[in-house]
Amino acid sequence: MKKDLKIERLNIAAFGKLSEKDIELDPKINLISAPNEGGKTTLAAFIRFALYGFKGKSQSITDNPKKMYMPWSGAAASGAITMQGDRRIRIERSVVGNKETAQCTDSATGAPLYSADFGEELFGVGCDIFEKTLFLSTAEPPKSKDTELADRLQNLVFSADEQISEEKAEKLLTKHKNALKGRTAGSGRIYQLETDSARLAERLRTERAATEELAVLEAEAAKTAEEIIHRQEEEALAEAALKNYEKYEAYELLAERERLAEDAARKSKAAENGSIGLAEIEGLQELKSAFDKAVDRRKDKEAEYNELAAEKSGGGAEELARAEAAKAKRKRFKGLLIASVAVFALCLLFKLACTFVPALNPYSNYALVVAAIAAGSIAGAYGAMSSALKTAGFKTVEELEDAIEEGAQQAELFKLNAARTAAAADAVEEAKTSEAQAKEKLDFALSAYGSTAEDGDAAISELLRQHIEAETLKAQAKSAATALEVFEGRHSVESLKAMAEGAVKPTKEKAQLEIEKKAASQRIAMYKDKLAQIKQRIVAIKAMGYNPLSTAEELSYVQSELVKAKARYDALSIALEELSAAGEEMKSSISPRLASLAGGYFSKLTEGAHISLELDTKLALSCDSPYGQKSGEHLSRGARDGVYICLRMALIDLLFEGRKVPFILDDAFAHIDPPRLKRMIAILAESGHQLIISSCSGREEAALAELGLEYKHINL
Repeated sequence: MKKDLKIERLNIAAFGKLSEKDIELDPKINLISAPNEGGKTTLAAFIRFALYGFKGKSQSITDNPKKMYMPWSGAAASGAITMQGDRRIRIERSVVGNKETAQCTDSATGAPLYSADFGEELFGVGCDIFEKTLFLSTAEPPKSKDTELADRLQNLVFSADEQISEEKAEKLLTKHKNALKGRTAGSGRIYQLETDSARLAERLRTERAATEELAVLEAEAAKTAEEIIHRQEEEALAEAALKNYEKYEAYELLAERERLAEDAARKSKAAENGSIGLAEIEGLQELKSAFDKAVDRRKDKEAEYNELAAEKSGGGAEELARAEAAKAKRKRFKGLLIASVAVFALCLLFKLACTFVPALNPYSNYALVVAAIAAGSIAGAYGAMSSALKTAGFKTVEELEDAIEEGAQQAELFKLNAARTAAAADAVEEAKTSEAQAKEKLDFALSAYGSTAEDGDAAISELLRQHIEAETLKAQAKSAATALEVFEGRHSVESLKAMAEGAVKPTKEKAQLEIEKKAASQRIAMYKDKLAQIKQRIVAIKAMGYNPLSTAEELSYVQSELVKAKARYDALSIALEELSAAGEEMKSSISPRLASLAGGYFSKLTEGAHISLELDTKLALSCDSPYGQKSGEHLSRGARDGVYICLRMALIDLLFEGRKVPFILDDAFAHIDPPRLKRMIAILAESGHQLIISSCSGREEAALAELGLEYKHINL
């Protein structure tokens, strides 16, 4: 179930005669005071505008809220309303010309809430029912018969519009139905709208096709214009690049001149340093050659000496000594051997003699012993001789004799070699002396150049290189000076400096830049021709005066009206068929409840003078009196207005089912006397609805004061 609704604040930027109004409302009772034409009705109309916007397109100002309440200053009709329901809601609406903007947001978060009619979303009823229930303006002059109340009541039951009665409904429905579609073919509003719709649809197709072509052409024109600008930029860039190319050529020539000048100066300075002469280098080379020869001679003599010295210390003498020692040792043992053989032979002879000379027999044994010793000595001497030969490394005596003979020969050769070695040593010393003298001369000559004989070859090579380089530098210095003279003869340095001002290094070749400039110029001419043709076509289309937006709006309006007309026609047809049955059903179900609720309010209003209201089957009103039921036409104008307000309140109870909502009463009590006015305000206050009461007199204020009710008083 939806919660109660209260209006918290009205912010009127501009609406009718009101502007810059910020009004805070009380959740219960609000009294708006202002003289006639003071803006009370305008304020009430602003609430309806904020909730529903402008409704109605009548040519009559009084029946067309937009014509009535657009600001007199010509500004936009705009403002905001803040309400409290299940949340705090802010509605903003603005209308200027045919453009309307509106939004409904959550005041706390700013989140959008509704996109349809805000009033219908919040109250659950459309603008028409809102106006006929919650928006009560000044009562119309009373009719003279009871049918005035019946007429109002009937339509309050059926549609909340008190201007049409059930009795007139059938005639009015038939009239409207015939106006929509006549009995003759081709007549009525529906036929006219169908014809207009077909005509406008065809016209819109033509205009849209032209508009689409126009859009394509304009886009193409814009694109072509951009291409022209782009190509002009390319042309300008190529032109600037070509000018820069000339500048850079001058810059490079200046750089070349600077390079030539620096090269000439550097080579001239290098050539001035001079170098050693070629004759001096040749003298050094001769000294170096003499030194090299002395070194080679000394090395040769040392090699000869070393060879002779090696021969002098050879192994021939040692082998001779070993052989002679072995021969001497053999000789000694050979003597012992001969002596031992002689002794052995003498002993044998002595033994033999003992045989013949008996007298010698006693000594024969001694002879045998001596013979045995001699035999042992013979064996020992012979073994020693063999051992001496083998120990010396000889196999045979002949080999020993050969060694002795060869050793003797080598001894002779050694004596000769010793003499030659001594001569070679003297030659080495002589070669060293010559080498030292050659080195001294070379060192002295090279000392002038910071070198010595040890690095003589490198020093002489470096001097020769310097000599060649110096000669080359002289030639180059001369050539560089000549090149600078030739350059300065061809170019003016000052002119080159002026031309090279601001030059940067080109990124493209000159030929490529010339091609690009020419291509850009050709494209510019081509695009200009194309743009001229497009503009001619655009002018031709615009001259036709097409306005598809206006035509679409007109077609939309016609189609909308056609849909409405057809729907209305169908509704009218159904309404005519169902009117009677629906009316009876509603009379039997709603009118008793409505009469009961309204009667309760009316009883309070009249302090029990009238305790009930009744509605007959034709919805004619009657009320009780001391004399029985009495037709409502016997009531005074003030009483009738009271009955009407009570019926409004009863209808609000039925429509909103007890939900408390704002109730706007704009000068609604003009014909009600003060006592009943006081009771009516009390009844309204007890209802719990938020009351927004406007008045041009002080009667309502006095009644509120007498009742002791709290309220907010707002003076416009």
